[in-house]
Amino acid sequence: MHRPVESKTSFFAAERDRPHTLVAFIDEHKDRLGGVEPICRVLTARDCKIAPSAYYAHHKRRAEPAARTARTARTARTVRTVRDVELKTLITRVFEANYCVYRVVSRSVV
Repeated sequence: MHRPVESKTSFFAAERDRPHTLVAFIDEHKDRLGGVEPICRVLTARDCKIAPSAYYAHHKRRAEPAARTARTARTARTVRTVRDVELKTLITRVFEANYCVYRVVSRSVV
């Protein structure tokens, strides 16, 4: 069924906040309409802003989300864990030097 251009434009305008819909549209039509960049140009002119870089980033995220997330989390956790151990040692030392009091003990000079 062929819909008029106005209904397609309103459909994409409603999908503005859902880039996966635009990406699916681009995937479906990129071979027939000359590639990703021309489609993104037309969609942007029709108030459905999507950059070619956003399209490619979406595919990159979908390609290997588990591997990317695991690698990033493992690196972050290792750095964070090492820093936490260093800080815990330092905080414990300061706490004990301060007579195991959480706040600073004020000493007035008379």
